Amino acid sequence: MIDVSKHISELLLTNNCVIVPGFGGFVANYQPARIHTASYIFNGPSKSIAFNINLSANDGLLINKIVSSEYINLFEAEKSIAQFVQEIKTEIKEGRTYKLPKIGRLLMDKEGHIQFIPDPSNNFLLQNYGLSAFEAKPVVHKREPILKSLEGTGITNEEIPVIKSGRQFRIIAISTAAILLIAFLIQIFIQVNAQDKNYADILGIDALLHNDVVSTSQYSPGYMRMENYFLKYYRPTTALTDSIPMLTADQIHEAIEVNLNANNNQLIVESKYWVIAGAFGKKEIADLVKDQIYKEGFSVEVIQKNDYFMVAISIPLEINYATYRNQFIDATGITDAWVLKK
Repeated sequence: MIDVSKHISELLLTNNCVIVPGFGGFVANYQPARIHTASYIFNGPSKSIAFNINLSANDGLLINKIVSSEYINLFEAEKSIAQFVQEIKTEIKEGRTYKLPKIGRLLMDKEGHIQFIPDPSNNFLLQNYGLSAFEAKPVVHKREPILKSLEGTGITNEEIPVIKSGRQFRIIAISTAAILLIAFLIQIFIQVNAQDKNYADILGIDALLHNDVVSTSQYSPGYMRMENYFLKYYRPTTALTDSIPMLTADQIHEAIEVNLNANNNQLIVESKYWVIAGAFGKKEIADLVKDQIYKEGFSVEVIQKNDYFMVAISIPLEINYATYRNQFIDATGITDAWVLKK
């Protein structure tokens, strides 16, 4: 039997949202480093996992992962997910807790609502994967015994203890915590740079555009609901650099297999799905991304939904949307591209 929860756990390492069709979505949110001043426990940056029952539309991410990892077809992957969902619903309806290894536990409360308790022992942030919490108590120094002969008292070799005031203790504790925090931040900086990334790349689309005029700090990560589909209006995007293998225009057209009508030489009608490369609050940003994708041989356009401009690539009718999304990622390197129904 296919272990669907294992594939969900693996996807959460590289994605901020993993949807289980017909059940709900697991959403990962960034959590900064934390210091517990009372217990002197340091927790590094991490991803906290939450569950949203409203995110049930199939985006193809989980199905495609199972198909490629288990070497099965799309129908078998959909069937395994349906069995997985039914197993969870049966367990929690009978009052039992369903455990998802490395992710958390699912249960049903008295009102019949599904509750999710995340597993705090697992960190899904790749930059700090495997970095556990640690304790660092402040060091309290004692003076060496002072050997002194006190005249007139008859007392010799007395150890004179040093009593530190409360203010001195607080200064030592704060100084120690500050030094450890600086060392911890330096470690994170080294890890990020070891992967050939900079902080502009962490913020998002700057690595794709290579344009210093564009300020990415004004676009904060977030989510929005639109026509029952879950849309990120800002997603980190992998840079289109020479180090990423690119397909030529001929290779792309050959892979997509665009069929022409023999009578009037017209393109076959497009399907009802788009591959979305990103969504932005400003049209000029979306246009710059569109131009980069157009150079790779794709038919791309900018569509507006509410106040957001999405860079959309229409999927041909005869191509499976999950397969086409993979071809697009291989050609452009935009690993966060997702599928949206028209």
